[in-house]
Amino acid sequence: SSVGAYLPGTLDGLYPALARAENAEQRPENPAIECTVTDILNGTDNQYYTCTGYITSIVNTTYGNWYLKDYSGEVYIYGTLDAEGNTKNFLSLGLNEGDIVKITGPKQTYQSRTEMVDVTVEAHYPVTDISISDFLNAEQYDKYYRLTGTIRNIQNTTYGNFDLVDDYGNSVFVYGLVSGYGGPQKM
Repeated sequence: SSVGAYLPGTLDGLYPALARAENAEQRPENPAIECTVTDILNGTDNQYYTCTGYITSIVNTTYGNWYLKDYSGEVYIYGTLDAEGNTKNFLSLGLNEGDIVKITGPKQTYQSRTEMVDVTVEAHYPVTDISISDFLNAEQYDKYYRLTGTIRNIQNTTYGNFDLVDDYGNSVFVYGLVSGYGGPQKM
């Protein structure tokens, strides 16, 4: 629940009134704001936000409780709606830890924890763990991959250009690195 206030016509002063969080709905006067996680954390309860980041941890696979992170921070997601807008069907979405998602939903504060509640998944980009060797032989260029290796031969410290090398000597050139999903360049 959230607390509001009202001014009775016959009395002087403001009086508290309780309003249920369910009353917050996305209306033309309450459009979703596209932003970073930090903007959500500092934002207003019941405001709808749209944010893109990656899933760091899935806590509940029935309701869809999980954590979303971008370069600016991390927020708890309390409930995820399926493709038809229903609850308790998180597994139907095929989301996994490490996947990149774009979500929209209202911000709420519950016992001092900021949450986004009953979010809708606007876009889902699966991320595949792959060896550098397999990555070099991959034919699909429209996928997201997660590579692990050792940084070698740093060529540019402003943009983050370097070689990523595995234990077998396989190497891929990384042309630009940002400090987390959606992070600023040249850092």
